[in-house]
Amino acid sequence: ASLGLALGNSLLVTAISLAALVLFGSAAAYALARGSSRIHRALYAYFLLGLMVPFQIAMIPLYKVFRTFELINKIPGGILAYVAVTIPFVIFLFFEFVRALPADLEEAASIDGCGRVRAFALIVFPLLKPVTATVVITNCISIWNDFMVPLLFLQKSSVRTIPIAIYSFTGEYNNQWPLIFAGVVISSLPMVIAFLLLQKQFIKGMVSGAVKG
Repeated sequence: ASLGLALGNSLLVTAISLAALVLFGSAAAYALARGSSRIHRALYAYFLLGLMVPFQIAMIPLYKVFRTFELINKIPGGILAYVAVTIPFVIFLFFEFVRALPADLEEAASIDGCGRVRAFALIVFPLLKPVTATVVITNCISIWNDFMVPLLFLQKSSVRTIPIAIYSFTGEYNNQWPLIFAGVVISSLPMVIAFLLLQKQFIKGMVSGAVKG
């Protein structure tokens, strides 16, 4: 089943997707949280609408768009699909966390000549460490274990991810259960290691804002 290649593809897709989600999600949430105009509120509401649209509804139109731009069976296509589907939830998490941060820190930085981008990179983003860990862990698990997106957009053996590789052990009349369970154990190890490394930050991000004072 070429589990080694599938494992590498899963690592590549998951890592780049998470990096894009953290970068663009936190930057967009910062801009929306600090903005006070109607445009900012309308954009935030637009992103929240993305939480209400299930992937199954957008599946066929998204496939047609990807086929038009020749992104089927290509790693960038899978990454774009994950970012597009997941970015509303990521912005929602970052938005609430950024809004709870005091704006005085950025105002003090602006007095010292620090621009908006630099203030976000050097002051705000380091303070988002707990919610960033939450975003990384939750989306890492969902992307790593996802079956539908690779089944649609990453069908070739050279670009398929670990769930599709494990699925190749099943057949119409026979399932190779020893190989399936061995593949499941192998595929779960990276997620277990990631959670053990980030569990403290994950818990902080989940309970942040639950207690006041």
